[in-house]
Amino acid sequence: MKKRNIKVLINLFLFSIIFSQTWQYGPQTGFQFWRFDGEYFPITRKVYFLGGRLANNNTDGTIWCFNPESLTYYPVGRSMPIPISNYTISILKDTTHPDTYGLYIVGGRTQAGTFTRAVQVYYPLSNNVAIIGTDSFPGLLSGQPYLTPDAAVDNNRLYVLGGFNHNISPYTTNQVWMYNPETTPGSRWRQLPSLGLARVYITTCVVNGKLYAMGGCIYDGTYLRAQKYCEVMSLSAPDSGWRRIADLPDSSGETRAFGFDSTSPFPFRNKIIIAGNGKWPNETPQCFIYDIETNSWSTFTNLNSARRNHAGVLIPEPLNSQGTPGMWVFGGRQGADTNILRTCEYYQLGVEIAEHLIKEYIKKFNIQPNPAKNYAKLTYPKNFEIKELKIYTKDGRMIKNLPVKRETPITLDLTEIKAGVYQLQIKTKDLKFTKTIKIVK
Repeated sequence: MKKRNIKVLINLFLFSIIFSQTWQYGPQTGFQFWRFDGEYFPITRKVYFLGGRLANNNTDGTIWCFNPESLTYYPVGRSMPIPISNYTISILKDTTHPDTYGLYIVGGRTQAGTFTRAVQVYYPLSNNVAIIGTDSFPGLLSGQPYLTPDAAVDNNRLYVLGGFNHNISPYTTNQVWMYNPETTPGSRWRQLPSLGLARVYITTCVVNGKLYAMGGCIYDGTYLRAQKYCEVMSLSAPDSGWRRIADLPDSSGETRAFGFDSTSPFPFRNKIIIAGNGKWPNETPQCFIYDIETNSWSTFTNLNSARRNHAGVLIPEPLNSQGTPGMWVFGGRQGADTNILRTCEYYQLGVEIAEHLIKEYIKKFNIQPNPAKNYAKLTYPKNFEIKELKIYTKDGRMIKNLPVKRETPITLDLTEIKAGVYQLQIKTKDLKFTKTIKIVK
């Protein structure tokens, strides 16, 4: 597709995307969780939450879904095998499972207040749950399990950083572990070089192949104390260990981060944004932004509500609704452990992403064979909906309106069309665009 056509599509399709300099409130959640997380699953284009802590200090394993297109929440009818709080969700690919992709959580605090070592998975495609019984988390602190709320994922590897057990001195650990779902069951964990500072509730993310550990809390036997300490490790050379980087502007923990690679389509390339700030036992609406190239921090637009122990989700696709694409935070605590928020907030990302996303969207539609003789097949993702299919000549004259079926692939009947080069116009519920098709006789 030519450059000028892309520009037209931006105007027609992304009129609803407005660059926002502030956080906006989204629809209230159907649950009241804190010490939990959410994750956007691209195949279903939905966000999932795998339970969390309640206002009465109980733990609820109910799995909830947020549909960012309809802006609605609903329970999926499943619960995690071991209900936990204090976790981070990571998407991993395991080709030995029929679903291939799952949402993984490691460890966590149980209803009884103990710390499990289980690796649990929710599979959105089949709506099933499982425990990876062959590969429980191997880390121990003074011989005992510990809390593992801090994780990140990159290149299909899951990283667990630090941890905490308030019952056993020295209370926090600097251990770092990597889980590889592609290796033999029973040997999927590997220990990596330790953090420079033992702590828990670390804000984590991966940018440009580097794992960042920012802030977090140490424990003195009575109080959790938020830190400014930040460090980074190259995942291409993990044996080189951790390197100290610039401290945060203020002590921070129990929050979420959004990282943007140098090739990111979003406005914040080579930057990390921390959204919200936990300063146990309190919280603030503070947000910070880190510039990787200059190794410097500055303040970012504050949230509307002070919160900590909330979920953080990047919704990267434009879904024709408010807040997409955008950074989202959900729930969390404010003021007291009994005051759990139902509010969510989003920071909508700017229109400069449009051209990149439209190109990626169009790539998902393929005509095979091309050139074609009498018939061809149009393949596209199952979760996309085609509204119209029309064939045009090079001079813009429509010559055929093809029937549309709710199936993929769709068979294109070209028997009545003369040899030549044509444009297949595809209209979905999101976008109208063309693909070139050559017909030979």
